[in-house]
Amino acid sequence: MSVEITFWGTRGSYPQCGEDYQEFGGHTSCVSLHAGNNLFIVDGGSGLGKLSSFVEGNNIKKAHVFLSHLHMDHISGFPSFRPFWQKDFEAHIYCAKEVSTEFGGAEAALNSYFTPPYFPIFWQDFPSQKQYYDFSVGDILSPEVDCEVRTMLMNHPGGASGYRFTLQGKSVVYLSDTNHTDGIFDRLIEFSRGADLVIYDATYNEAEHQKFPHYGHSTWEKACELAIRSGCKNLALHHHDYAKTDGELREIERQAKVLFPRAFAARCGQKIVL
Repeated sequence: MSVEITFWGTRGSYPQCGEDYQEFGGHTSCVSLHAGNNLFIVDGGSGLGKLSSFVEGNNIKKAHVFLSHLHMDHISGFPSFRPFWQKDFEAHIYCAKEVSTEFGGAEAALNSYFTPPYFPIFWQDFPSQKQYYDFSVGDILSPEVDCEVRTMLMNHPGGASGYRFTLQGKSVVYLSDTNHTDGIFDRLIEFSRGADLVIYDATYNEAEHQKFPHYGHSTWEKACELAIRSGCKNLALHHHDYAKTDGELREIERQAKVLFPRAFAARCGQKIVL
């Protein structure tokens, strides 16, 4: 059985729109993994709403939602995801304690974001059935019998969790919102070892990173180095800078392919089948 990965949102920080942002899209981070009857969602940025039709069209009544962290661009799409408004939909929500404990856990943090006057309805009053899993980074999670999810702490302000999904004999690594400094890069490489697909934070190039060394993001050059050194099969450049145009991202993709031929800059709506 195959695993279908779909990019619903690939931008970082803020959504973007306009004629210069059509090819790669403007929605913020959201990726889904679909295998058999199981749906796994990683991050709930503005792209999450685009996943609604797929869920409804396939009569999916349960999803496991893994949050890398709780920054606005990774949860802003929750109200636009129509299944969250359905009483018979199960949402299993995972977030690291290292990210959420300061705010009372993931449930309390989401209630503090989706609340008047910022939003007219409390998150707790969305009709779907919600279960929360506040795990410790380093835990190995088993959301379904045939799925294992490894976790690691990343280098980002306030913390963030990286994920490695293993299902149907395939492995997908999600490393969004992480710097590569302060000794973490070797651990990121090891975490990604031999993966079928690595999705990596490529917000900056090396020159840009030197201007913003503590913003908690990495570069497309480091993404390619990680891919080469980890022996992964495919590399998705993700969390594009919100200001980068289609032309700029095409050029980054071109240069990345020189270093690692199976690299690509992820586009909103793009599907990968493993």
